[in-house]
Parts: sequence; structure tokens; C-alpha cells
Amino acid sequence: MAGPVAPNYDNVLWPGGDGLRIPQEVAPATLAVTKLQSINVGGAGTTNTVNLTAAQSQGSEYVITNAGSGTTTINWPANLVPVVFCVYNNSGQATSLEVATANAITGPANGKRALFVLEATVIIRLTSDV
Repeated sequence: MAGPVAPNYDNVLWPGGDGLRIPQEVAPATLAVTKLQSINVGGAGTTNTVNLTAAQSQGSEYVITNAGSGTTTINWPANLVPVVFCVYNNSGQATSLEVATANAITGPANGKRALFVLEATVIIRLTSDV
């Protein structure tokens, strides 16, 4: 006689190319945009560096619009709670993301999105542009 069957904790598979498995203890789960931050850079004649406030820096999605000329830099303050976020660059220019004016990385190209994680003093890219 066979013994008990171990539970299948990976029984929830979301659709998609890679799928996302959620352990049974967590499912059903809801993932939501907790805070949308619209960043209007200001257009021609403006500086292309935006320093986020502590409140702005805890967004889960950032939409960058209306850049001047040249690369737009979005600067997060240092030593914040880690957060995963999406950036949609609709600014008309290239983007750069940095923490406390250091450790700059390339953001998504104009018209593209990408996922990132903020870890205290660095931003790490999780996906390529989509």
C-alpha cells in the first residue's frame, strides 16, 4: 500500500510564456499597481534630471513623459525599502535611473517598458525592454 501523497504546492500556474508558479499557501494572490507615478519632465528648456521624493520613490509603476533634449535621469533617494517597479518611457528621449546620484543604469528606450528592483543604493534591471 502506497503512503500518503505529498501536497502539490505549485498548483497555480498563471498563463504566459514562462508562467508564474505561486505556492498554494499564497494563492489566490492579487498583484496590483500600488502607486502609479507620472513624471512629466517639463519639455524643452528644462533640466532632464528629476529627483524623486521619498513618497514618489515607493511607486510600482513610473510613466516618464515630456522630456527636454538629451537623456532624462530619474534619481531615487538612498536607503529606501526595496521595491520592484516598472518604468514606461514615453518621454521622447533615452532614460537613466540612479540612486542618490550614483550607480546609474540605462532605463528603457523611448516607447518601451522594463522591470527594475531598487535595493537601498542600487537599481537592478530585471527585464530587457518590451
